[in-house]
Amino acid sequence: MIDYYCTDPAAAGLSLQGPGHRPGDGAASGAELDPSERDAREAAELDKKRAERRKLIALNKLGDAAGSVRVAWVREHLVSRRTPPKGAARFIADRVVNTWGLFEDHHGRTLTAQILGSAEGAQADVRQLVAKLGDSGDGRAQVLLLAMALGTLESRTPKDAWRAPSDASAAYLRFLSACGYPLGPVEQIITGEADSETVYADSVPTEPDQPDVHG
Repeated sequence: MIDYYCTDPAAAGLSLQGPGHRPGDGAASGAELDPSERDAREAAELDKKRAERRKLIALNKLGDAAGSVRVAWVREHLVSRRTPPKGAARFIADRVVNTWGLFEDHHGRTLTAQILGSAEGAQADVRQLVAKLGDSGDGRAQVLLLAMALGTLESRTPKDAWRAPSDASAAYLRFLSACGYPLGPVEQIITGEADSETVYADSVPTEPDQPDVHG
């Protein structure tokens, strides 16, 4: 077996690389940068992280507010009905086959109870609503079934759902929109109708024009 080695790496235009070296290291590494250039790079990285944090906080606030408005709208316009809105049966069928464990989410069941008017979110109250359905209660039964689906989907649409929109949340919001619910900007990120950068830029208040003190 023949071993090859270089006795003069510098003359050959080679540079020594220690363990863990990655392509692109070397001249670009922080250790080899001029101190002022290294400080500028670190400051830029810190500014980037701060900007991302500000965006996260701002859009999460929008998401939290949108969730409260959304739940109130669902309670007033959908689950208080005697009969389900158009397309409800198709929507439920679609979510049952495309959302894993749709009716097995404990938090979703609690939220369903709250949507249906239980102050404590008691699931027993939902059971009573179902038990009280009479022979002519098929329409209301479908509304209760819709409420169960919406409650679970709402529980899976938290304030930061805009960061990684799921198919379940997008389908949920599109259904509400089809029923007349006006989607807010942060909700439009989830449905793909808006992008987070634009919504964030629009959410940042602009500074008022300063008076001309020299006029």
